[in-house]
Amino acid sequence: MRRLDVSEPFDLHAHREGFKLLRQGGETLSLANRDDYACPACGRVFDRLLVAERDTVRFDSPPTSPICLARTPTQLLVLTHAADEG
Repeated sequence: MRRLDVSEPFDLHAHREGFKLLRQGGETLSLANRDDYACPACGRVFDRLLVAERDTVRFDSPPTSPICLARTPTQLLVLTHAADEG
């Protein structure tokens, strides 16, 4: 499993085969991980990825799902994991 690289800004076009676009807003993307990328924060496979280019962002997440945060040079990445991964 490949760990998602955070040394450069996330580029959906470079990863289009591994993610499914769920929602795209002005400066945010919501994606499903369908290629078993590993989380850059904890190393486990994550379910969803929110990419935000704004300084602040609000998102909904199930309360029992672990959440990891990672920063690229210009983006905040919010990664959610399945609740049973602990």
